[in-house]
Amino acid sequence: MTTIQSLNGDMLDAVVHRFYGRTDGTIEFVLEENPSLAQSGPVLTTGQKIHAPPLPPTAAEEQQTIKLWGV
Repeated sequence: MTTIQSLNGDMLDAVVHRFYGRTDGTIEFVLEENPSLAQSGPVLTTGQKIHAPPLPPTAAEEQQTIKLWGV
């Protein structure tokens, strides 16, 4: 698990997007790992540590292509 720190004036969605490159479903996942973040308010304090767990694969990442013909 990686620990990241917020910058001055950061909001959780910006930190999550900067680290994971997306926000769909990731904010909730990070909040589950860091329940105290919900009590911090909308703007995080500078240098606040956030545990960034590895995300489970999305449905698109899990989907495999099956070739019926060797083409």
